[in-house]
Amino acid sequence: MIAFRTLPDDHPDLMRSPLLRGALLTLQYAQEHGSIGLTQTKAFKRVFVHWAVENFEVPLDL
Repeated sequence: MIAFRTLPDDHPDLMRSPLLRGALLTLQYAQEHGSIGLTQTKAFKRVFVHWAVENFEVPLDL
């Protein structure tokens, strides 16, 4: 079994985590805008997707 290490909230490695950055940005968006709208098929609405494209730092060499 993998043993996980617990990091303090201010550990510098956490700010390099793309998953954590994306989660924080998404939660901040929801807090500022009230929610993240969904389409009838349960996809994110375009207004959020456009915002995410502009604000998430995604490497171009994927």
